[in-house]
Amino acid sequence: MDLIGWAGLFSIVLAATDSGAARPLRLAIIPRLDVQPSADLEDVTSAVVERIIRVQQFVIGVHLVPSSELLALRIDEQVRACGSSIGCVSERLRTAEIDLAILMEFDTSVKPTLSTWELVDTQAGKAIANALLELDPAKDLLRLAEAEAVKMMRASGHAIGGRLIVETSPPDARVTLDPPASMEVKEVNSWSVKAHISCMPRAMVIRSRSRGFPSFRWKKSA
Repeated sequence: MDLIGWAGLFSIVLAATDSGAARPLRLAIIPRLDVQPSADLEDVTSAVVERIIRVQQFVIGVHLVPSSELLALRIDEQVRACGSSIGCVSERLRTAEIDLAILMEFDTSVKPTLSTWELVDTQAGKAIANALLELDPAKDLLRLAEAEAVKMMRASGHAIGGRLIVETSPPDARVTLDPPASMEVKEVNSWSVKAHISCMPRAMVIRSRSRGFPSFRWKKSA
């Protein structure tokens, strides 16, 4: 529904909600290739990572660390320097305020290539879940990758919920939820922003406020 002249322009894509932690956990996805990948393997790796990111978007209270930030901090180099020591990896990632990391390794010495994943809790300094995936082109690889990512996150105790996307215009409009939920704001363009909210099903009140505009209140049962 379009509300021209109000503080909020809301585009509801998917709904559900849950109260989030005071600070959402930060998750980094770190693929590690010890050999120069072929073009095919590079494409497959990128597609698998995209499926993990897709799952992460629905994990309650967990936000993804952008790849640009990982690159700027040289996280890949720091993780490689630690070798197989999870304690060392955890210490390096904690300095970057990264709470969780999915370490992905690829064994190209076997056919089909094997990909092993470890979900590391950097505060605990240990792996809390893992997965193994055969990169077999004859299988529905992307569906399997998504299923493994869901199982791994659930095994680690993190709930999989829904995704509520609220687009607001003007871009300085403040969006609040009652009860509160984990929310990540992303700029769309110069006149609107999107608030991405990870949530579990329940009733909620969405409010949007901006100076010079009437406030907007919308009650939704998701």
